[in-house]
Amino acid sequence: MKNKKTMLGEIIKYTIPSIVVVLIFSLSNTIRNKPQNKQTEQIKADSLINFDYLKQRIESANNLVKSGQVDVAIDFFKTILEYEKVFAKIHFHLAQAYCSQEKNKEAEHHFKRSIDLEARNPNAHAFLGELLRKQNKFQESEKHLKIATRLAPKYFDAHLQLSKTYHELEKFQDSLKHGSIAAKIKPKSIFPYLHMAYTFNKKGDLDSAVTMYKKVISMDPKCHNAIYNLGYSLKIQGKLKESLPYLDRAIALKSDYLDAHIARAQVKIALENFDEGWDEYEWRWGLFGINPHKYRNEMWDGSDIRGKTILLRTEQGLGDTMQFVRLAKKVKEMGPAKIICKVQKPLVKLLSQCPFIDKVVHDLKDAGHYDCYTHLMSLPRILKMQPDAIPAQMPYLYANPNLEKEWATKLAKDKNFKVGICWHVDPVHEKTKSPWSLRSVNLQQFAPLAKLKNITFYSLQKLDNSQQLVNVPEGMNLQTFGPDFDRKHGSFMDSAAIIKNLDLVITVDTCIAHLAGALNKPVWMLLPYAPDCRWYLERSDSPWYPTMTMFRQTKPNYWDATIKNIAVALGKLKK
Repeated sequence: MKNKKTMLGEIIKYTIPSIVVVLIFSLSNTIRNKPQNKQTEQIKADSLINFDYLKQRIESANNLVKSGQVDVAIDFFKTILEYEKVFAKIHFHLAQAYCSQEKNKEAEHHFKRSIDLEARNPNAHAFLGELLRKQNKFQESEKHLKIATRLAPKYFDAHLQLSKTYHELEKFQDSLKHGSIAAKIKPKSIFPYLHMAYTFNKKGDLDSAVTMYKKVISMDPKCHNAIYNLGYSLKIQGKLKESLPYLDRAIALKSDYLDAHIARAQVKIALENFDEGWDEYEWRWGLFGINPHKYRNEMWDGSDIRGKTILLRTEQGLGDTMQFVRLAKKVKEMGPAKIICKVQKPLVKLLSQCPFIDKVVHDLKDAGHYDCYTHLMSLPRILKMQPDAIPAQMPYLYANPNLEKEWATKLAKDKNFKVGICWHVDPVHEKTKSPWSLRSVNLQQFAPLAKLKNITFYSLQKLDNSQQLVNVPEGMNLQTFGPDFDRKHGSFMDSAAIIKNLDLVITVDTCIAHLAGALNKPVWMLLPYAPDCRWYLERSDSPWYPTMTMFRQTKPNYWDATIKNIAVALGKLKK
């Protein structure tokens, strides 16, 4: 039993003075006029008199949380708070219990209530900061984690969580600073080093990321996360063969490691090992919560489809569909078979122009009867496609003939060299990419092209980047289209028709590149230093599109030299 002085200190620390407490309980019982059972009376007595016993009860309740009996623990905490709302620790432990149930709103409320009552408790600030970070409330998270580290400068978890928050806010130097502090507090923990490696990776400092991942692996040779990320970082650097042993090792440690399987598939495809690469790419279904082996077993396996109907489904981006729909023609010829394609809504009208597709739908209920199905991006594996035998008979996408003629009439007065241009991709698709893989270019960066004479540029930009059109490079003759473009006649219908009437398309790696290539029109594609695996090999032409020329970044996240090379090539082409 603690002495009176110690007990008084604890009472002052965790609640208002004892006399006021007694008055609150008396008033509370009078106002509520609630019947009281023996258990409730005991809790009240324990709360007021015996803090050691209350501490034991809190510990017992926390053990209930750990054992999965969270509701029982919550009832205990709530019962105490029903009579005494100023126990900061009860609010704190109740918040933790709600966290275990992922009841974020309730947890946040009680963490904040605990802080209201005991503002200098670093634990409450740290736990609240972590909760807010997980809810993507990064500004609030930063505020509370900074308080926690100020109140407790050697608080390992607070520094680590603050490092993660700064990472999300893209305050990379601050993230590395607090990761380093956490590492000094617990030098044997791999977690600060692992997170600092993530931050180096995100900011594009891959050399430092590789060094840090290697440090983590030296500390824990079985850390599959670090091993995978080391392989991934080497892949981004273009060190494909060097990356494979690490991806193999990560999978050996964790056989169902989806990211590692997909990265290994991409590396093998880039190295033109199509047999193993496309086979392993089936692991992508795990990203959608689907068992990859079960899903594969349910699909068409390449068996005889003569006289049958097969449904081909899309799954990823519009450009992927445009690129792989060519394989539907090969499937049809294997039968002959009837081909139904379920595609993204914006592509229904465009693909309906394809003579080798019998029916194009967006909604599966409109597909009607089919005998079997598979996905377009599984066809390279099923058809055993090889790098030197990629179907490249062009065109395989077609513009509407009437629209093509209509745009020919509209452009007839333009006697300049006509170039379509597309400079931006959907930012959602860029969010998780390394700076070495970012595809978008600011329109102002095309200024060297504006200096060339007798060229008219036509904007094929699909996303809303109208703010960049306010500041077009000086001297660039850039034509844009009204709100009906690709809307009145359907998505991509005007784009396909106008591309057929252009001399050249210059674009970043987006669906416009695939559309121009599939229409058999000359297309120059700008590629980041670390491109998609389909463009990885060091070559300027593409086995996918005979009319495509690729212009690559000469160093990461640096477009100036690439665009200067395009300007030189464009100047020569016009002559």
